[in-house]
Amino acid sequence: MPNQTRTHQTTWNRDLAMLGALCLLTFALHGSALQGYWRWDDGLHLFNVSMYSPWSLFFDPQVTRVASGNQVAPWNLFMYQVNYALFGLNPFPFYLHHLLSLACAAGGLYLLLRHWLGRWQALTPAALLLIGAPSVHMAQQLMVGHYLDGLLFACLGLWAYVHAVQRAGSAGETRRCVSAMPEGNGVRQLRGRVDPLHGPVPRAGHDLCPAKAPLPVLAW
Repeated sequence: MPNQTRTHQTTWNRDLAMLGALCLLTFALHGSALQGYWRWDDGLHLFNVSMYSPWSLFFDPQVTRVASGNQVAPWNLFMYQVNYALFGLNPFPFYLHHLLSLACAAGGLYLLLRHWLGRWQALTPAALLLIGAPSVHMAQQLMVGHYLDGLLFACLGLWAYVHAVQRAGSAGETRRCVSAMPEGNGVRQLRGRVDPLHGPVPRAGHDLCPAKAPLPVLAW
């Protein structure tokens, strides 16, 4: 059990290092955005920030239609509300928050892919997300920050769902193995012998539930 705990801790530490590397890559590639000022739709969004309360964006249909007439995107203006409340009209923290959202989106994609892929295999798509042309443009546009947050929430939601399903499947498999094991002192007496009804008795409980070896390409 202690060895398993240490192994889990080591794996998590390495994943944290990968997440840190994605964050550094984000600022290395797109750090110039920190020098930006108000662009494109920023002026309109800042005007709406002064007109409406944060909660009205989510619960008042009329405000939602005025703030975004062609789509339902209350989270977009809400992020301007949060940044404005914290930092005023200083654009630097707005862009800092924006780049952190981009780094977190890449990190969420990495964590999701780690359910099925090895560490370096999961890192590659996340890094490509940061290197790709869409991210080059999005890093400079505060008005698309809600897309980054949406990607992060989607990845974390899928990660939590898959994690819960895997945990439930693992628990069910364990219960089936335990229920299949012979009970009582008969286990010690019958190991290595032949049961006339069921054939050879397993020498250990785990013989009843052999571990499934991962595919070589997924174990990398």
